[in-house]
Amino acid sequence: MKTPKLHLETGHPVTADAKIIAGDRFRFVDDQGRTVFEVICGNGSIEVRAVEFHTIGDNIHTGLISIKPKCANSIEIATQFYSKKQ
Repeated sequence: MKTPKLHLETGHPVTADAKIIAGDRFRFVDDQGRTVFEVICGNGSIEVRAVEFHTIGDNIHTGLISIKPKCANSIEIATQFYSKKQ
């Protein structure tokens, strides 16, 4: 049996603005263009990578990933704080 391939969408069906995003990966980047997260769709799963040191506001974060359960079907994925900008 063939595993269905996942795809990326933006918007939401409830607001009738859902659109498929071409490709099987996307990136979240900071204001300096550094990759914070790269998300890759696989066959029935996703892979999340934290790639580089990056800034969020006045904080510098590492590429180490922190995963925290939010509830039974939700997790928070964040990068770890490194230091304040000087």
